[in-house]
Amino acid sequence: MESWPGLPWNAPMVLTMQKVAPALAAGNAIVIKPSPFAPMAVTTALMSVADLFPAGLLSVIHGEGDVGTALVKHPLVRKVSFTGGGRIAKSIMKDAAESLTGVHFELGGNDPAIVLNDAELDTVVPKIAAGVFRRSGQVCFAIKRIYVPDSLYEQFYDQFCSVVDQYQIGHQLDDRATFGPMNNANQYRFVKELAERVRQTNARLVELGQILQSENWNNGYYLRPMVVRDARPEHEVVTCEQFGPLIPIVRYHKEDEVIHWVNATEYGLGSSIWTSDEERATQLAGQIEAGMTFVNGAGQSILGHEMMPFGGIKQSGIGRENSPVGLAEYVEYYALNVHKSD
Repeated sequence: MESWPGLPWNAPMVLTMQKVAPALAAGNAIVIKPSPFAPMAVTTALMSVADLFPAGLLSVIHGEGDVGTALVKHPLVRKVSFTGGGRIAKSIMKDAAESLTGVHFELGGNDPAIVLNDAELDTVVPKIAAGVFRRSGQVCFAIKRIYVPDSLYEQFYDQFCSVVDQYQIGHQLDDRATFGPMNNANQYRFVKELAERVRQTNARLVELGQILQSENWNNGYYLRPMVVRDARPEHEVVTCEQFGPLIPIVRYHKEDEVIHWVNATEYGLGSSIWTSDEERATQLAGQIEAGMTFVNGAGQSILGHEMMPFGGIKQSGIGRENSPVGLAEYVEYYALNVHKSD
């Protein structure tokens, strides 16, 4: 089977290998199209990998959307695996429909973090902050909205802001930096404009973190981490995928209320529950509409990386990566039944 994996720019090496390894292991010839925003490392690494295989088994091609369209429509391509945004995925699906080419999509998320009233804030707040702001928020399954019970809201907000304010924002080659820039101008502009619209609401937006080398601030797509207090469930910053360093904190009173808000979205990638009672979390997780739920964490554990199928429902994707389930995405099953004479 010939497959075409399309890759995003936020974690190009990891996401490349999540597709290349199972596709090759399943016996496929593959063509990789890196993101134009992050092509160098992927191309250099795959050149070395390709030398280990027969010529033509692993190829890399560069270009914009027209190149991707040509690949999807090519009659030799039997499977398209794409990680990225929903708009492009819908275009791929339309093109793939012409030849009934199979598709696998790992798309965006609006992952909620639900803090329960028995959570130990000293323990969970730093973990939640890390789950929000890794790669400056440019992660598909990063926490995108936080729901906190009214009884803990003030304490949670104060502790969360205290942790976030310690981030050191600067160039990645500065050893002091713990927080980097946005990847590209379009995403930088989107998050800035979203923040401006938040300021037009009754919610309060605060910018935190310490700026390193302020004289170079305008030489990159730098943004300070932003926290939105008193966000409402219907606010745009809560319902969209920010994909940047901007996080709303929503107050709730009852668990059935927060479950309704959590599920009232077109996304369904990841989610997390933060509590001192794992059994309570397990029961609550069954009510969440998502492909994955993490308990007291914002990503897979060591065992989870190996065994947990990664992917979403609704507009967050089709199919799964990782685990034996992910390998099956690149397999065409064939059945042979030999009838023996009586």
